[in-house]
Amino acid sequence: MCYLFLTGTPIDPFHFVWVAFYGSLFVCLSFRSIRLKVLVCGINLLTVSGFTFIALMGGTDIILAVIWNALVPFLPNPWY
Repeated sequence: MCYLFLTGTPIDPFHFVWVAFYGSLFVCLSFRSIRLKVLVCGINLLTVSGFTFIALMGGTDIILAVIWNALVPFLPNPWY
């Protein structure tokens, strides 16, 4: 994402929501430390919710679109 930003390519953060979801899932399954799990999941939750709250200016359908992109990013999104 940093490379795309530096080259001036427009970035759609909702195409990367699946990274937050599956990253949190991977950390929860891989590590035993509850502090690490809470930290990583909290950071991912704050990031995704921030994107979602900013996008809510366009309508409430974005909530379903974010959930869809997080769970099945390889299928076309019916909401946008």
